[in-house]
Amino acid sequence: MFGSETAVEVINDLVKVVGVTAYDENFPLVRHLMDALSYPVLEGSNVGVRRRQLQELIRTPGYDPLSASGLA
Repeated sequence: MFGSETAVEVINDLVKVVGVTAYDENFPLVRHLMDALSYPVLEGSNVGVRRRQLQELIRTPGYDPLSASGLA
């Protein structure tokens, strides 16, 4: 997740630095931009990975959903 989200952030920053030229199809940054935008969607998507991590946390023995709120 970290890698795919960082790739999108870095490429977006590069596009801002390069400017309009970055969108030229002959400029290699466009290909990298398209690849980076697809990373979070591939491999089960980052949202799906986070959802599975949250489900695992909730299934942990002794999990108290109110503990973080201070109401427990």
